[in-house]
Amino acid sequence: MARLCAPTGYMHHSKVHFHEGTGLFFIGDSDADIKAGKDADVTTIGVQWLPNYQAPEFTVEPDHQFGSVADFKSYLEKSVI
Repeated sequence: MARLCAPTGYMHHSKVHFHEGTGLFFIGDSDADIKAGKDADVTTIGVQWLPNYQAPEFTVEPDHQFGSVADFKSYLEKSVI
């Protein structure tokens, strides 16, 4: 059974450094990663461009999903930067 990440440290870091988590997102390639982001109540981004990504299909649905770095970069340029 996969060990799920606890969002506690992530949320503490975001509160200390990023003004109560505003504008944060959690990037991951596994259901455990996406669940941790959901538990932390931040936008989740599922990625599937790594050579050994974990989830060919996510059972925990990320807010956004990208299959290439180029697509993710385009999203960032349009949405965040």
